[in-house]
Amino acid sequence: MKITKLILLCCFLVSCAPVMQGPVTPGAVGGTMGPMEYYMDRFGSDYNIFDPPQPDPQLCQDACQNDPNCVAWTYVKPGFQGPNPHCCLKNAIPPLTPNPYCVSGVKVAVTPSGEGGQPPPEQQPEVTAEPPSTGPSGGTMGPMEYNMDRMGSDYSHVDLSQSDPQLCQDACQNDPNCVAWTYVKPGFQGPNPRCWLKNAIPPITPNPYCVSGVKVAVTPGQPQSE
Repeated sequence: MKITKLILLCCFLVSCAPVMQGPVTPGAVGGTMGPMEYYMDRFGSDYNIFDPPQPDPQLCQDACQNDPNCVAWTYVKPGFQGPNPHCCLKNAIPPLTPNPYCVSGVKVAVTPSGEGGQPPPEQQPEVTAEPPSTGPSGGTMGPMEYNMDRMGSDYSHVDLSQSDPQLCQDACQNDPNCVAWTYVKPGFQGPNPRCWLKNAIPPITPNPYCVSGVKVAVTPGQPQSE
């Protein structure tokens, strides 16, 4: 029975499941902890597995935060691999796999690659000083917001052919329904870069694997008027 459930943990896929994220937590050991990735598994690269005393993913994140060998973690809810919750600490960052019984996370100073010992992600300014781009369908595009996510209000997403946030900005620029966008780097929500188009402007959340932007003619928090 336990083997069957382990196989299910590896193979359970939910098509187009979103990454639900919590607040960024300062890391006491090993940099900063990234947002919690709800309903997501990072399968493999485990070096320590233990049962937390309570069914709380925060305990698993704290264990990773306080262990210099840990660069990623996955919390498994009770009832999926037995009656108790499990915490899996990892020495590399496996790719995300949708799983409704898991919560995962990473230390954001480490690049997801599936291998340990990788350098930290390239540092970029949070918001560039690029001149705004004039949008033919819906006004003017604001500057790119590097290392920032705008989570929620998605009405369309697509995997891009190239790792270039400009493609995502252009897609929003040319869609009259789009008022904000978020580009996700390859390796964070799968092997391909991903573009999320939004019909409202969510608040900014720090995330080193994202680049976002808005149409500056639209008031944040409000959908584009028809």
